[in-house]
Amino acid sequence: MTKSLGIIGCGRMGKLLAELLRDDFMVKVYDSAVKIQGCGRRVVSSPLSVAASCDIVVFCVPIRALSATLRRSSRHIKKGSLVADICSVKEYPVRLMRDILPSHCEIIGAHPLFGPSSYGDSSALKIVLCPVRIGNPRRIRNYLKNKGFQTIVSTPRRHDRVMARVLNLPQLIGRALAGIEPKSRNLSSSDKNMTTCNYKRLLAIANSAAADSRQLFADIHKYNRFARPMAEKFSGKITGLLDKEYDS
Repeated sequence: MTKSLGIIGCGRMGKLLAELLRDDFMVKVYDSAVKIQGCGRRVVSSPLSVAASCDIVVFCVPIRALSATLRRSSRHIKKGSLVADICSVKEYPVRLMRDILPSHCEIIGAHPLFGPSSYGDSSALKIVLCPVRIGNPRRIRNYLKNKGFQTIVSTPRRHDRVMARVLNLPQLIGRALAGIEPKSRNLSSSDKNMTTCNYKRLLAIANSAAADSRQLFADIHKYNRFARPMAEKFSGKITGLLDKEYDS
């Protein structure tokens, strides 16, 4: 019998997961804010009670909405089911799932290191897994490997510490650059001929950061305890460099 997969939250990542996994599961999608239409083959729009009672349940909601969503879903989680989140922060979501969800389900934290925009790049198909309460995590790794994904097993703490450097910092730099970049559109044709490769790389970072929502930017900094120290360290380095050069 085909297993059921409940996706709670039908944003960009929720829709991508439904599309990627519908050949292997009967996918049931719920979203409190979006009217889901035209789900496609083997994907069904469902009430929360149905999506949360599937064999596998994946929470694809923003971090700030996870606590309330877990509480609304908890009573529908059936015995023996596997529950996961895909937030870009792991300590906070894992703690919520452990505290709120019933003890009769398995729990694993997950963070796809790709999004709808980068999914076509095969070199970017990595998923971090943080086992919480699960009997055989290898079966999940094997399944994902067969789907073409590289899996990385980590603790939630290690994940968040690394993400503060490799995700939060580029997002911070990109957002700052995006505030400056619009002025570059006023460059004359002759001025644009003088742009350098490094400048173009900076604009690529700015465009990448701008493609993500402001909400995501706020959440990954608020809920990752390693983010602010990393941002302050970076800011201090910039200030130190400027002070040294202007005071010399």
